[in-house]
Amino acid sequence: MEHARSSLVLPAAVWLAIVVPALCGCHDRYAPAPPTAGPAPISITPPLRRLRRLSSREYDNVVRDLLGDGSRPASGFLADSYPNGYDNGSAGLTLQSDQVVAYQVAAEALAARALAGNRERVLGACNPADTADGEAVCLDAVLSSFAARAYRRPLTASETQRLRDVFQVERPQNTFDGALQTVLEVILQSPQFLYREELGVMDALAAGPGARIDLTDHEVASELSFLITGSIPDAELWAAVEQGQFATPAERHAQALRLLATPEARGAIGAFLHQWLATRRLATLSKSAEVYPTFTADLASSMTAELDGFFDEVLWKRTGSLRELFTSPHSFADAALGRLYGVEVPEQPGFQAVTLDPELRPGILTRAGFLAVHADTDSSGPIPRGVFILSAMVCHAPSPPPPNIPPPPPPTDTGGPRTTRQRFDQHVSNGSCAACHNQIDGIGFGFEAYDGIGAYRQLDNGLPVDSRGTVVGLGALDGDFSGAGELAARLAGSRALSDCFARQVYRYALGQVEGANEDIGWLTSASSPDARMTDLLLAIVDSPAFTRRSFE
Repeated sequence: MEHARSSLVLPAAVWLAIVVPALCGCHDRYAPAPPTAGPAPISITPPLRRLRRLSSREYDNVVRDLLGDGSRPASGFLADSYPNGYDNGSAGLTLQSDQVVAYQVAAEALAARALAGNRERVLGACNPADTADGEAVCLDAVLSSFAARAYRRPLTASETQRLRDVFQVERPQNTFDGALQTVLEVILQSPQFLYREELGVMDALAAGPGARIDLTDHEVASELSFLITGSIPDAELWAAVEQGQFATPAERHAQALRLLATPEARGAIGAFLHQWLATRRLATLSKSAEVYPTFTADLASSMTAELDGFFDEVLWKRTGSLRELFTSPHSFADAALGRLYGVEVPEQPGFQAVTLDPELRPGILTRAGFLAVHADTDSSGPIPRGVFILSAMVCHAPSPPPPNIPPPPPPTDTGGPRTTRQRFDQHVSNGSCAACHNQIDGIGFGFEAYDGIGAYRQLDNGLPVDSRGTVVGLGALDGDFSGAGELAARLAGSRALSDCFARQVYRYALGQVEGANEDIGWLTSASSPDARMTDLLLAIVDSPAFTRRSFE
């Protein structure tokens, strides 16, 4: 009970002692360095010097890898915003008061569980009872090893002293474990833990608008690890940095290749694809029970699991290319998805590999999870499907809709039943709407063979489906097509898709949207329909944009 009472009082003092100096830029590691020759001029503009708060996904991954705790506490945090389209966008990951409380509650629970069940993660082999000065030795071990891993770099002298002070305040009224638990709570609430530092060591002569600052090796290692695995550097990467074996482009490239072969990379890059394709929304997707009675939370979960397996197959067991992602008929299904797809799958738990009809189900555009997300709650949704293709796959977002748009006509009225296409055809015949909807609906109508949960259909509201489409205003992609399969094949071989995908990878990797006048041709040139999608990650790792930051 003593520790419980103490921890209720201490955090305010902790935030004053640790958070305020950090946010004020008072860390001694950022004192100006002696004048040195600046880096050679580069044509690539790096992001600004900054701090990037851990997203909920990253937070859960970090506590898993640091503490061995798989409780996923971030599931109870405030939902993250995605200003760059991805969950690591630094501009939107601000800290609100409610989130501060959530971090405190999580830190207290994590620290208690760590000392109760995973002491070796914190103390290693150190036992404070072994010698007379065992407590001091073990505290030193925690600060030099565990705290450094949590901060993703060695602690400064002032940071070390502040944590010692916390221990000294707590120890007279508590056990060693009780005092150490408070230290852990402080570490897990500190900005050094909650934020990824991209600050470098400032050169006194370089500090000015447009100046370039090299990140430290520890910062670059953190950037690399979060990019490829979504978490802190693993033991091998950490050791390489500590031993001075992470200083050259070749060494960084080698570590990137190694990390890409880890199981953690599969999860992290799969998460990126889910975010790009917006299929992460499957977990909270709702549909009209009247129109789609077979759509349940379990079916949505099966759709997510299918996509996980499909991404894994394409990325790591096949060519890993955009063309494969958009054209492969290979996938995975359980019994419920088998019924939706019309393929034989045993009525038993689990998934099995299936080959879908290559004409009807080629690639990601025809997977049920993708189609269900990009649809309306009660219809196929040609507009959301067309808008998404334009915005996310060819980076040609249409203008925002005007206010007060009238609803489409009902499926049936005095004139008889209508298909979804007939209901929405009014857009392209309305002069004020036609300019945008010729482009949006021209793509969206090509998906009409699939209903709002991705099931194939030949009839809509009792009438024959018309899935002819037209691409307009996109240059080489323009022209008529019949069905999503033809559209997928056209997109799969296009520069429009591979260039847009490069932009999406840039936004994910650097946590920001490229500037209106920013030239990322250096990255789009590394992308093609048949290149491995992960090649773009390596191109970013090899670029100055990854290891340098701008100063203003």
